[in-house]
Amino acid sequence: EGFRNDMYTYNAMASVLLRARQNASLKALVGDVLSSRCLMSPGALGFFIRCLGNAGLVEEASSVFDRVREMGLCVPNAYTYNCLLEAISKSNSSSVDLVESKLKEMRDCGFEFDKYTLTPVLQVYCNTRKSDRAL
Repeated sequence: EGFRNDMYTYNAMASVLLRARQNASLKALVGDVLSSRCLMSPGALGFFIRCLGNAGLVEEASSVFDRVREMGLCVPNAYTYNCLLEAISKSNSSSVDLVESKLKEMRDCGFEFDKYTLTPVLQVYCNTRKSDRAL
């Protein structure tokens, strides 16, 4: 079969592409990660999602999160959810609906909210001038 990348290799590539501001290549890497169907730890998935968020690729970050879970490649934990919430909060087009749906998923999975959960959520509410909903 030959050589296959693992998630740590993909994360190294994502990190380099992020620093080089190669967003088109980073977007293409998302497709490679999904088509490779490689298993990943929640921490490795969280790192990848954070890279995407730091590049402003929030739709891709959310899509990877959902697809990886649906494909059974990773079971997200609280850290992974927090990475996704952080990625969403960095977007210029932050979505209150997306944040609230991910918070509901997180709660439904039995995860506790902490400062790493609530800080990006509050940031989204403030960025969208809906801070009253945060209270």
